[in-house]
Amino acid sequence: MSMPLAINRPVKDFVMVIENRTTDPELNLALNRIVENRPTDKITDVKLKRGRGNWYAHFNLPPGEYELSEASHPAWKSKITLTPR
Repeated sequence: MSMPLAINRPVKDFVMVIENRTTDPELNLALNRIVENRPTDKITDVKLKRGRGNWYAHFNLPPGEYELSEASHPAWKSKITLTPR
C-alpha cells in the first residue's frame, strides 16, 4: 500500500479517500489525534476487506497533528498536520 508520509494543509472540511489496492485479506485503519508524539484520541477506525474496494469519509477536524495507520503494518503510517487558516 502506498501512503504519503506526510500531509500538510490548512484546516477546513475535507474528504479522506482510501483506495485499497493491497492483497491483504483485511485492512484495519485508524485515524488518531497525536499529542506529544503519541496517539491519544481515536477519530475513527475502518476495516476494509479485500475486494470491497475503497472507503471515504468527510471530516471537519481542529488544527493539530493526526496519524493514519494500519494495525498489521507498523510502517504504514501517514502524519497529517492541519494548520490554522
